[in-house]
Amino acid sequence: MKSCHAEDILRHALAGLGDEFAHPGADAFGGVAEDARPFLVAALARASGRRCWVICATMREQEDFGAELAQWNPATRIFPAMPACHGKRDALPDPETASERLDVISLLGGNTFEGPLIIHEAQWEEQVPEPDALRRNAHRIQRGEHCPMKELVSLLEAFGYEPAPRTETRGQFSLRGGIVDVYSWQTARPIRMEFDDVTLESLREFDPDTQISSGTLEATEIFPRNTGETLCALGSLVRPGDLLLGVGALKKSHRPLPCKRDFPPLLHTIFSPLPLGRLARASWCSMR
Repeated sequence: MKSCHAEDILRHALAGLGDEFAHPGADAFGGVAEDARPFLVAALARASGRRCWVICATMREQEDFGAELAQWNPATRIFPAMPACHGKRDALPDPETASERLDVISLLGGNTFEGPLIIHEAQWEEQVPEPDALRRNAHRIQRGEHCPMKELVSLLEAFGYEPAPRTETRGQFSLRGGIVDVYSWQTARPIRMEFDDVTLESLREFDPDTQISSGTLEATEIFPRNTGETLCALGSLVRPGDLLLGVGALKKSHRPLPCKRDFPPLLHTIFSPLPLGRLARASWCSMR
C-alpha cells in the first residue's frame, strides 16, 4: 500500500468536517484507528485554531493519550487528578499536583491557554476554584512598578507564605538585601524580585535547587494559600467556540455545564473505538 504523508491524512480528516461538525455529538471520525487518534487530534486542534478539550473515558486513557499527543503538540496539558487523602479530612494535597491544577485553571480563565487540555470523563463535573475568583484574590506584580518591600513582605505573610533562609518549596519566601525570592503556589518555578529602593527593577525565575536565575519576566501573579471557596465545575469553563473531542467509549454526551455565560451548541466529536481505519493506521506507522 502506498503510504500517505501527514498532509494527506490532515486533508482527508478535515474533508470530513463539513456539516457534521455543526452538530454536537456528531461521530465525524468513527473509522480512525486507535494509534492514529493522537495525530488526528493534534491536526484538528492546529487547523481549527480553537482552544481544544480532549475527553478520555478513564484516567489511564487520559495519561496514555496525553503522552502520545504531546509528541505531536508539545503544548498539550494533562489536567492532573487530585490524589485521594484516604479519609483524612485535614490531609494536605500534593503541592506539585495542586500547583499544576491551579496553573491550568488560571490559564483557562485567561486568554493565553494553548492546549489541547486532556481530561478524563469523571473530571468534567469536578469542582475546581473559579478562575475569576482566583484572579481577584491573586496579587499581580509587574517589573518597573512602585512596590515597597515592606508592603510586599506583609502581603506574603497575609497570603500564608512562610519566611525561610532559602526559597526551595512552594509557600516560602526569603529576603537578602534588596532581593525577595518567593515560590508561589501555582508557578512551576520560584520568582526572584530585585528592588531599587521602592521600585521593582528585575523579575526572574530561578532554579530552586541551584538558586541560579534564568528567564526574565515582565509580570507575575502571587496566589494566596487559601484560594477561596468559590468553586465551579471544570466543564463550565468551556467557552463558545472551544473544540470538544471525545476519545474512546464515553458514557455520556458532554455539554457545557450551567454557569454565568450563555453557551451556543458546541462541537462534540467522538472517535469511535471500532477497529476500522486501516489507511490511517498504515499511514501512522509509515511516519513513525
